[in-house]
Amino acid sequence: MGEKLSTLASYIPAAVVRHCVDAPESLSAPAKTDADAGSLFLDISGFTPLAESLAALGGEGSEKLTSLLNAYFGKLIDIVNAHRGEVVSFAGDAFVAIWPRPLSGDSPEEILKRVLSSAAEMQQAQPQLQQELGVDLAFKLGIGIGKFEMLHLGGVQESWAPLGRGSAVERAIGSEGFAQPGDIIVSPEAWQYVSTLGKGKKVSSEGHVKLESAWSIQEHDPIDKLKLT
Repeated sequence: MGEKLSTLASYIPAAVVRHCVDAPESLSAPAKTDADAGSLFLDISGFTPLAESLAALGGEGSEKLTSLLNAYFGKLIDIVNAHRGEVVSFAGDAFVAIWPRPLSGDSPEEILKRVLSSAAEMQQAQPQLQQELGVDLAFKLGIGIGKFEMLHLGGVQESWAPLGRGSAVERAIGSEGFAQPGDIIVSPEAWQYVSTLGKGKKVSSEGHVKLESAWSIQEHDPIDKLKLT
């Protein structure tokens, strides 16, 4: 890996780092990489009213909001990384993370254990973050599994942007739609692999399941982004 990419690696998604290592030449056309992956979609509940109240404070409120988001996201991203996952996109107060095969495991069961362990640790960290930062925010989490595609799009003035998509992302986002603050909702496709490992309650006619018992948190086993290839 070149010195420039090593410097940039901490600022860009791991999937983009891998693409740059595998194809170091400059892009001349849109490109796509894909993998089987576990997925997690996290939405911070309570963020919108907080943002509205801080906006009334003007510049000071904007700085406070930025500081809070950085603190929350910093902790959550560290948890994802610690369980061999990688955050691939943000949308306001939400993000998508994936656990690609084989980097995060060789089987759906192994991958989903890491995803659920990450989700459980996030919910476990929430009360401490709330106490430390003095704001009442909660997490809604959706878990999925399926195909993940990373598209590299653009090309105008040699500017390219990554876009993550696929059934893994869709299933995680769809699962979160059934969540209340503090919930972890597992898609039907994912639940079939982990149903014997924990207790859950069906929350949709399609088969989405809310985890009801505390999930065992595995030991941290991060991947060095600079060695992802």
